[in-house]
Amino acid sequence: PIFPYANYLEELSDCNLRNGISQWLGSQSIAVDLRKKDSESSLILGSLWHMFMRQSRKLKTIEIDDNLWSPNFPQGLENIMNAESALSHSRTFRCNIECPSNNNHESTIRLLRILASLCSHIQCMEILIMGKVNLEVITLIIALIRSQDRLTEFKLNFSNSYIYSASIIEALKLHKNWLTSLTFTRFSFDDFAFIGLLSNFTNLRSLHLSWCDGLTLDSGEGLSLPSLRHLENLYLGLNA
Repeated sequence: PIFPYANYLEELSDCNLRNGISQWLGSQSIAVDLRKKDSESSLILGSLWHMFMRQSRKLKTIEIDDNLWSPNFPQGLENIMNAESALSHSRTFRCNIECPSNNNHESTIRLLRILASLCSHIQCMEILIMGKVNLEVITLIIALIRSQDRLTEFKLNFSNSYIYSASIIEALKLHKNWLTSLTFTRFSFDDFAFIGLLSNFTNLRSLHLSWCDGLTLDSGEGLSLPSLRHLENLYLGLNA
């Protein structure tokens, strides 16, 4: 039976979970029409989420993707998380967020709202934002960054829009003694903000900038700062 496995589960991906359920239903000998299959899939998914949130205590990685064809979280799941959450042990958090809203966007927003109070030990955070940027999403990301004890890896990728947020930079500075890897895609800098950012991180080993806007030749001064003496990997993509 699957139920004892919740005690040993270390990684949970809502996308993989839903795909696995869909494939299992598709392999059954009894023909199921698409609407019934979708309904059954949602019921199974909801039951599994409830079980994992109640019983799992070894979850180290959580992956959320709201770019799915049907709701990714069952109703009322956040109430279980507030009462007793398996996510408090998470060390890695990956999240794909599609803006503007789709069917799953609101449930993802609800989850982000409570994660800052549930998770404080995340070390690796990877966030991809697709479509037009939502200010509320940025605010929730900042809150999540600030609530962690020590981030060591941070990736923030925007698929379409360029954005600059001084508040994101300021939140990351709280982890300046621990961050070893930074990745930005389609993030807008200016020379002052870029040099100011790099001067704060004394343990940075990896810096990845892709399609970042606002950098000039003067930005290169930041790469020679004494704070970057431990830098081992540097990637500068187009527009960076």
